[in-house]
Amino acid sequence: MKLFILYCFASLISFACFSQNLGYELNKFYTQAVINETDKVPYMYSVKKEHVSFEKKEKQKRETKPYLDALLQLEKLVKDSTNVSNNYAEKLERFNQLNKVKTLIDNFLNSKKPFESKKEKLVEAQKIANSYKQDLLIYADDRINTENKSKFFVLKLKSLDLKIHLKKIIWKVDNTNKKPENNNNENFKNIEKYRNDLKSIKRFEYYYGPGKKSSRNALVINKKIEKPETVTGNFEAINDYVYVKTKTKWHLSNELILYKKIKKNAQKDIFSPSKKLIKNVSTQELYLVDLDFLETYAIDLNKKETLITQNDTETIEVDKTDQIFRSMKSKKKALGE
Repeated sequence: MKLFILYCFASLISFACFSQNLGYELNKFYTQAVINETDKVPYMYSVKKEHVSFEKKEKQKRETKPYLDALLQLEKLVKDSTNVSNNYAEKLERFNQLNKVKTLIDNFLNSKKPFESKKEKLVEAQKIANSYKQDLLIYADDRINTENKSKFFVLKLKSLDLKIHLKKIIWKVDNTNKKPENNNNENFKNIEKYRNDLKSIKRFEYYYGPGKKSSRNALVINKKIEKPETVTGNFEAINDYVYVKTKTKWHLSNELILYKKIKKNAQKDIFSPSKKLIKNVSTQELYLVDLDFLETYAIDLNKKETLITQNDTETIEVDKTDQIFRSMKSKKKALGE
């Protein structure tokens, strides 16, 4: 029988050596017993997952305000200059066309051709006068300037009267049609000055503005566990984490960050002391605890051995490395015996 017991014991030890990591067990009675022994309630918070969307600012370039103001002023000057140029061009065209009226009348008067052969010069001159709304009687018939048809018919009866009348038209155009002045020279000077000034103004400046939106899954501290002994089941350690004390540009308040990813010189100002994230193997629930929580308040399943009694009718699980209990009485109480 003794050989059998030794064989079973050796087999179990061998199996435990090659088995996978069994993790830790949180037992209500065990946890409560440790709390009673140490008179200390452990740090324990539940952890939730949140989907976070944020817009990371990126370095961007824009034109400076002084440059934009100068450019706006230059554009205004160019626009004003364009208006002046267009206005001057219209006035110059009017001057030239009314001068053409004089030329057409002169050509008519100096021509030796019969009236019917040269009257089209007067017709063209009348059309120009009409287009610029000039009250001039140069020609009239059934096709053009019909309201003055009878007046022109009387003038046409005597060639001398017609000649004198047309000469008066030329004098009138001379007296009223003055060549316009081009007042754009000053504008051109200002435009050139602003263009030169623009070259000396800093054009671009850099700033941080909205960039591409991105999202990620975050772990965030949820609720404090007031009674840690009520959290039971098999657990495994995930990793060491810290949490952000206050909300930052890129992180939520109380968001967990892997300890190894943070800069040590920023820990005191922004991050909490390092903690341990643990997970319930069955429910996948997450908790944040002190670094030594599992070693202190949980039963290490890898440090258990199964003792087989001589009658082979009962097995008892005993934690070999438990240093927290000072007596077997406390041990049995923790195991619910």
